[in-house]
Amino acid sequence: MTTISVLVPTRNRASLLEKAVHSALSQTVPDLEVVIADNASTDETERTARALASSDTRVRYIRRPLDIGLFANWDSLLHEHARGRYAMLLPDDDRIIDTGFLLTATTFMHQHQLVALFAPPCFEDVQGHMNTVDFPVPELPSVSWWQDNLGRRFSGVDLFPSFATVFDVNHARAIQAYRPGVFGLDYEFYLRLIISGPTGYLHGNYFVGLEHPGNDSRRSEMPRIVAGLDIFDRIVKFADAQGLDADKWSATCSRLRAIFVRKLLLPVWISSGARPRLLRLYRLLRSRDASAARHLYQDSTTIAELLLRRTPGLRSRLRRVRRRRRVHAVPPIPSS
Repeated sequence: MTTISVLVPTRNRASLLEKAVHSALSQTVPDLEVVIADNASTDETERTARALASSDTRVRYIRRPLDIGLFANWDSLLHEHARGRYAMLLPDDDRIIDTGFLLTATTFMHQHQLVALFAPPCFEDVQGHMNTVDFPVPELPSVSWWQDNLGRRFSGVDLFPSFATVFDVNHARAIQAYRPGVFGLDYEFYLRLIISGPTGYLHGNYFVGLEHPGNDSRRSEMPRIVAGLDIFDRIVKFADAQGLDADKWSATCSRLRAIFVRKLLLPVWISSGARPRLLRLYRLLRSRDASAARHLYQDSTTIAELLLRRTPGLRSRLRRVRRRRRVHAVPPIPSS
């Protein structure tokens, strides 16, 4: 049986796909397969993927004749095409930077009979600057540890379920990973893993996600992102079904919901091309989740940025004020 399947969903990112696949093929773990699922790309992705598959027998290429959507592509990769005991989702704009990561991860998982192993994310911007984070998570955290600490801030960074993740394929299928196909389904999947079985955590830098204007989250439509708030209600129900304290998980999900609004929903709202008013965003949130609407006003820095970017003329008025201040400023006293 294949040890691990690296699942690479892609669409119209031929220039990035090759780096992602090569980062997986450079892993030292034996019995590895890389499965590329091309979601009806219209650029050079097909040619690039077929070249990769022809040059290395560990690569399988799946071509979708029609665009089935980002989340359906993820779902199909796991539930229909993964042959490994373990798997890792590697989006086409991410890459693994430690050649021993998957060997270390699968060995650790087998040793401790884990359903998932998480590693801290590392992000790279378009200028090549790296932003690394890590958290004081135990190597073998209990469910109660996650419950008490998810959504809390450590050294100025919120602990949110956004990790490089290796998981047990059969267990992932059993808990309906990547379903339903809504925004935030990866976060929901990680939370289901945490709740439903023993998990581990590796400290260090193993995985890099590229931050760029074409990130899938930034291209999502606002109503779809707002609908992602429903994941936290489903997680509370899932925890209750697993025999855990639903009230305590409700408190955990309240913290995570606040981060979801501030760090995921608001940046997309800010960067979108439309100019709806802030009040309209508040009403849209309130129609889905009253507590989420309250979280909208809890981050003064984000709101200030939103007002600067979205209020017509405000930025130009501020520039005019600064110019007038410079004109009327008292000249410095000459030094003797």
